[in-house]
Amino acid sequence: MISIVVIISTSYLKTGIIMFVFSLLLTIVAFMPPRVSFNFISKNLTVANRGLNRRKFTYDLNDFEGFELQTIRIVIIPLGCFLYADFKNVSHFKRPVISQSLSKKKMQEIINELEDLKKTQ
Repeated sequence: MISIVVIISTSYLKTGIIMFVFSLLLTIVAFMPPRVSFNFISKNLTVANRGLNRRKFTYDLNDFEGFELQTIRIVIIPLGCFLYADFKNVSHFKRPVISQSLSKKKMQEIINELEDLKKTQ
C-alpha cells in the first residue's frame, strides 16, 4: 500500500518498485503452507513449517479432541484459512496451526481426512 503511494505521488519510482517487490515476496514467504505428513504405523501427525518460521512438530493422533477452521477476511476478500487443533487434557498447547491455505475447500478436505483417521482407531 505504501509502495503504491510512493510510486504514484512521488518521484521515487525505483524505491516504490523495490518496496512493492519486497513486500510481495515477504507476503508469499509468510503464507507458505506447512508440510503435513501422517505416519500410519505410529499414528503420529508431523507438521513441518516452511518459510520464515521453520519448525517441526509431531503430534499423537490420540491427543486430538477436534479441529477448528477459521477464515480471516477483509470485507469479502479472504486473506487466509487456518486449521487449528484442539487437544484434550493437554494444557501447554493453545491451538497450534496444523495447516493454512487461501482456499477453504482444501482445509475442509484435510479436516475430513483427519476425522476419518480418528474414527478408524
